[in-house]
Amino acid sequence: MTEQDKFLARFEDMKARGLIDIKFFVTPGSEDTVDKFFADANRIHDAVADDRSRRHASWPPPKVRYEFGVDSL
Repeated sequence: MTEQDKFLARFEDMKARGLIDIKFFVTPGSEDTVDKFFADANRIHDAVADDRSRRHASWPPPKVRYEFGVDSL
């Protein structure tokens, strides 16, 4: 089973349990392979599932606040 197959199997299970959305941000120009990307994603999921991660009750506020009004569009 490839890392991608492992990820997709987990993803289907998460969708069945109510997952609506998941996002990953990849640095443009990254030399990582598709298999390394999925291996990293699987390691993150393993850490969360095995309680080897820190859960945050909330995120700190951003240091810079941007406000956009109709006039700025």
